[in-house]
Amino acid sequence: MSRRNAIITGVTKLGDWKMSKTPGVNQALSNRYLKEQGLLSLVDLWSRVHYPDTSR
Repeated sequence: MSRRNAIITGVTKLGDWKMSKTPGVNQALSNRYLKEQGLLSLVDLWSRVHYPDTSR
C-alpha cells in the first residue's frame, strides 16, 4: 500500500464497519495476511459445519 493511500485510509471519518469494505483496508489486511497471523476464517468454519465431506 502506498503511503498516500495509507494516510487517506487512516484519516477518514467513516466508522470501522464501513471502512472494512474499502480497498485500502482490504489491500492492507488481505485474507492471506490474516491467515498468516493465525486468524480463523469464518467461511471455512461454516463450510466445515454445513458440508463436512467437501470441506476445503
